[in-house]
Amino acid sequence: RPVYYKGFEAKELKVAQASRKVSGYLAGFGYLDSDGDILIRRCFAKSIQERGPKSTTARKIAFCWMHDLSDPIGKFTLLEEREEGLYFEAEVDDVPNGNRALTQYESGTLNQHSIGFRYVPGKCKFEEIDMPDGTVIEAFVCYEINLYEGSVVTMGANENTPFTGMKAEQIDGEATALQKETETALKELE
Repeated sequence: RPVYYKGFEAKELKVAQASRKVSGYLAGFGYLDSDGDILIRRCFAKSIQERGPKSTTARKIAFCWMHDLSDPIGKFTLLEEREEGLYFEAEVDDVPNGNRALTQYESGTLNQHSIGFRYVPGKCKFEEIDMPDGTVIEAFVCYEINLYEGSVVTMGANENTPFTGMKAEQIDGEATALQKETETALKELE
């Protein structure tokens, strides 16, 4: 199963460089993005409960540099669904890309965030949506997704920025994982 990425423009980004704390939004609700998806409020609830900052698991939702799970830049101290979208607060570590992120947040070079997630089968479906201009479109409406990470990114998947895509090594890794899952499922059917 592939991991998907979805970005959000940072409209309320706050950076306190001295304390190394950052806050803003990782994703927006009720918005038709460039991938044709609409995230519905409460779609992150299960992920936050199971792997959020207040959970007891060691496998918490990661705060990463450009969707690179091998390059975490800090940790989320708060993940919370608000009216606008998925709000976060994070502490940035004193590591090269953490320092780079703080510098580039401050300069405005980086001002967007994105999420890495998987669709939850049966919790996402195509629906007809009435648009403000009177047209009707079909969108993939997400009532629950499995959130793995949130990242600072150069460009995210919203009307002002393109989909960030997956790195080649991630695609290869996901293809291998999918092949193993398929082989296991076929063996169980025998």
